[in-house]
Amino acid sequence: MTKEKLLAMPADDYMNAEQHAFFVELLQGMKVEIHERIEQSRIAIESLDTPADPADAASVEEERHWLVNV
Repeated sequence: MTKEKLLAMPADDYMNAEQHAFFVELLQGMKVEIHERIEQSRIAIESLDTPADPADAASVEEERHWLVNV
């Protein structure tokens, strides 16, 4: 089912089996994308070293903070 077909359906068909399957598939796809983004962020955070210079360390911490909040 497409989004257009779903929107064209009458209100009486709200969340029938076909619409339910559409949303389950949509949400499962979103879940996969989110897990991929989380894994990419985790790898990026782990790859950041903590430098000895305090100014550089602050920059790295700021980047970690940014990566976590994206």
